[in-house]
Amino acid sequence: MQVGEPRYDNERKSKNYFNLEKGDNVFRILPPLGNLAQAGHWSKYWSIHWGYKDTKGKNRPFQSPEIKNHNTKMIEVVDAAKVRVDAMSARRDQLSRELKAAVDSRNVAETKRLNEELNQLKELLKQYRLEKRYFLNAMTLDGKIGLLKIPHKAKVALDEEIKKLRSKGVNPLGINEGRFFVFSNVGMGTDTTYSVRVYEETIDVAGIGQVKKEMAHSLSNDVLTRLSTEAFELEKVYVKPSAAQVQAMVDNPSPENIEAIMDSLRVKNTKSESSDEEESEVEDDVPELTITTAQPLASVTAQSLGASANITVTTAQPVASAIVAQAPTPSKTVSATSSQPAPDFGAMSNEEFLKMING
Repeated sequence: MQVGEPRYDNERKSKNYFNLEKGDNVFRILPPLGNLAQAGHWSKYWSIHWGYKDTKGKNRPFQSPEIKNHNTKMIEVVDAAKVRVDAMSARRDQLSRELKAAVDSRNVAETKRLNEELNQLKELLKQYRLEKRYFLNAMTLDGKIGLLKIPHKAKVALDEEIKKLRSKGVNPLGINEGRFFVFSNVGMGTDTTYSVRVYEETIDVAGIGQVKKEMAHSLSNDVLTRLSTEAFELEKVYVKPSAAQVQAMVDNPSPENIEAIMDSLRVKNTKSESSDEEESEVEDDVPELTITTAQPLASVTAQSLGASANITVTTAQPVASAIVAQAPTPSKTVSATSSQPAPDFGAMSNEEFLKMING
């Protein structure tokens, strides 16, 4: 007979969420669990939206509802939140090019306007972000069990290392004789590179001294018992709203509306386990395909951005120009009639010029 730990009132044990930090990270990937056990699936890939907060200021992440036909490359179900992120990213890139041109020509007023607009947009992109990751159940060397999320490049490196082990007859994710892996990463953002190798322990061999050896690891009965409460049902980590519900959150991102919609999803899917997770600050490394859809992109983007960013937009404008409001009137100007000598813009570097503009 199985014996469990009692829970009292609304007491709830917090679960562990793991990210790949800079440098070396050591994890044992756990075997397929729960509803995925029979199919043998030990990882799931999700596109997760961040930035939608409830009345307590807590992030309420959710899966993208987008459905793409990979044969025709057409988007069959549009994700309004993704459309907004894509449009803001395109506008950011356009503003960056325009800002460089303004700096190169030493246009003070235009540089200040573009710089302010670009900073506003960058802040929005920090809040509303689409994170694409593989999710796996994993265990640390000190025995903590939790959800590990890794980017595409790290998953490719892990698959290669697993393939090498399988060719030698090793089942690195099995209950018995499994392996810990060292995930290493260097660089920043999309330039980050990942490598994965089998973790080795140092042992003393008589007559030889210290040598390194792959550490085989078996899951004890204690660990197997803990999996039922500490591991994750990978297909249920994040709720998945409908396209209409996502559109409603984009149109009205008030905390009250976000909370109402997300709470209704939790009633339907009470096993969703993402409420304790904190947002990670890492760049995605999976390139995006061009969106092709029968729905007018401008109408979706203009409507959604106007609601979320408190800006005025019109669908007659191009999508990019409808994303950010007209920048405020600059609070500082450089006057040729000032009693101070006019700065010599031509003698300034671009960095010095931008520093002067920012005050």
